[in-house]
Amino acid sequence: MSRDLTAAVAAASAEGVIRPFIAVELTFSTGSLRLNSTDRTLTFSTGASPSDDFLGAGQMGAISVVEESAELKNYSMDMELRGIPNDIVSLALGTDYQGRPARVWMGLLDADYTVIADPTIVFDGLMDSMGVKLGETATIGVRCQSRLARWEEAENTRYTNEEQQAQFPDDKGFEFVSQMVEKEIVWKVG
Repeated sequence: MSRDLTAAVAAASAEGVIRPFIAVELTFSTGSLRLNSTDRTLTFSTGASPSDDFLGAGQMGAISVVEESAELKNYSMDMELRGIPNDIVSLALGTDYQGRPARVWMGLLDADYTVIADPTIVFDGLMDSMGVKLGETATIGVRCQSRLARWEEAENTRYTNEEQQAQFPDDKGFEFVSQMVEKEIVWKVG
């Protein structure tokens, strides 16, 4: 997949010293966790808001190779976050994460360690599984899948009044469905 580079990124790529970084955003039910691979907090726009802060996590861990191709298939990516503070561990253990957004950017910093405009998003998918290893420091392993993983899941929705009321409490459209299950309908022509 080709990606467009801004003029500033193209110019920085041609310089003698390149300062790359990786930024990760994991969205939990209680809020977003934003980390980057540098030793300082970086601020840039993710598109959802004018600017978001990504906490500097230094050697935050490892990210597997991000696969992509022209084929329509589900790709996955693994992340390992090491040396995680206790408040973040409790966020990982105590919230609903499965099927929630996970995004990864790659970008460059200028000589003043300011983010060069528009880091490139290299992965935009959903969190699938998470494992936590506790020791002297905590390690969180996160497996993410591309959004195509949702296409492979079976839809578990029924056309019943109960399902309809759960989603739309004021809708009476399925109120008499249960009475129609064994109903014999006689058609009269004539």
